[in-house]
Amino acid sequence: MGRNTFSVRYPCGVRSGAAVPAGAGTGGCRTDDPNQRRMARLKEGTDMTSTTGNSAGSEPRHGGSYPEYHALWHLERLGVVTDLHRFASPDAWNAVQSGGRKTRVALIDTSVDWTHPCLAPAIDRARMIDLAARDFGVFTVPQDDLTGAEAPARAEVIAAAAAGAGQGDALRDRFLRDLGRAHETQDGYRAAASSAFSGHGTSMAGLIGARPVDNVWLHRPARLSPDPREAGETGAALPYAGIDPFCEIVPISTSALPFPDQMCAALIYADLIGADVIAFAASIPDPTLAGVAMVDAEPPATGKVPAGQTAMGDEALPSDPDLLTRWTELKALILDVSQRRLILCAAGNAADGMLSYPANLAADDNGIVAVGACTSDGRRAGYSAGGDSHHPVTLFALSGDGPVADRDLYRLDPFAELPGTDARRLFDRAGAQMMAVETLISTDVAGRPGYSTSPYAKVWRDTPGPDGAPVAYEFTSFFCEFSGTSAATAVATGLIALGFSTGRLTRATAPSEIKAALVGGRDYDGEKGEPALTWRNMGADSGG
Repeated sequence: MGRNTFSVRYPCGVRSGAAVPAGAGTGGCRTDDPNQRRMARLKEGTDMTSTTGNSAGSEPRHGGSYPEYHALWHLERLGVVTDLHRFASPDAWNAVQSGGRKTRVALIDTSVDWTHPCLAPAIDRARMIDLAARDFGVFTVPQDDLTGAEAPARAEVIAAAAAGAGQGDALRDRFLRDLGRAHETQDGYRAAASSAFSGHGTSMAGLIGARPVDNVWLHRPARLSPDPREAGETGAALPYAGIDPFCEIVPISTSALPFPDQMCAALIYADLIGADVIAFAASIPDPTLAGVAMVDAEPPATGKVPAGQTAMGDEALPSDPDLLTRWTELKALILDVSQRRLILCAAGNAADGMLSYPANLAADDNGIVAVGACTSDGRRAGYSAGGDSHHPVTLFALSGDGPVADRDLYRLDPFAELPGTDARRLFDRAGAQMMAVETLISTDVAGRPGYSTSPYAKVWRDTPGPDGAPVAYEFTSFFCEFSGTSAATAVATGLIALGFSTGRLTRATAPSEIKAALVGGRDYDGEKGEPALTWRNMGADSGG
């Protein structure tokens, strides 16, 4: 993003990176749902200021000093929350229907830190699966670690796989047969769900469906005392919420550069578990569809090698016929699953007019949604695809912005530190624009592995706290800046999940019809980032 620091206020008015969010207060609840009670914590308490002190206009320009803004500003801008002081949400959170099955979001991404306090209540531990450690996957949480309520859900998945498996040699049949015998086939395998590469998935999950937490125990050091036993704990609330803090998220983790078989397995699994919406923010390196050309290698015996981002054509075909067949099968599967499930795909951050794959498969007759990024000031983000009307995205969703300086767009950060530069001359250039300051804040892997960092090599204390609860040395590293079309995809996924949770969207409606209703026939404007998805424009005519 081109910034070294950021100054953001958490819901209680505390700067990130500077202090710990204080308690969020208490309040009444609409139902007996424990999650509704957690949400009520966000609605009461006079300490929950939106933004404070210095406005953008009073901050020094070009000095590396950024204005403060509410960490959950996007909830108000989207219309999910109508008042950030009390977190009133009469038409969204208060309208969530209780008693039915929770909206199920399949998150195909890197692994997720499911122990994060704000994510633990949202993650479906029984169904989450890792496809990076083994070709046909391994359940992320071992069977012996499941709770009494989780074990039947795991058994349901295994039984459904066994019942749906055919006897043929197609990938779908082989995957389902393997999953249907998971107790045998996965024995001895462990998920590759290390926190070292869980940053992206953790931030995606947070924007979609994180929950506020009433209390997290923090280590209180024994000041000026040689006796460490005098140290103790202090409790604090984490009043952070995703867009739909009532949905359940099923992480389906893949490797960083997955082959087609792995992505096929991820989609088959998302379909098997009945996902209401699939979030798919990664781009897949299909050489025939991703705009990456192939040229003859030297020596020729090595086949073909990537030549960079160029036009597609016959020269783009891989030299291995079997690999080409597998890529073709993946495309067919994506299109097939999109007839039953909404698949939200990041449009890409290259700003070069070309959409990432599989976002570029979006069409009127399928449920694939290509998501571009728009900013807090109502423009397409400088990095986002979708500026070219010849390569449009399906819709835009809120995200952060970024500086751009090329032939088509000249957008600069007005608060960046620019030593040795005449900043006024830069901004006086014809067509120069100011970058939007607000970016999204989401959950992050605790400690050093994520996007933020920590002064502690190990953030959780070895000795437990009251009633055996874990104790953290800090939790400023639990949150981070997150932007790009990935973040926009998470925002759109959260809004759609909330649509299902409130009944504005129905599972009986075809994905292509829901997609058309979300766009609503609005004119396309790649410069303004329209059509943009918000809670306000997702009305009863959006598939309800």
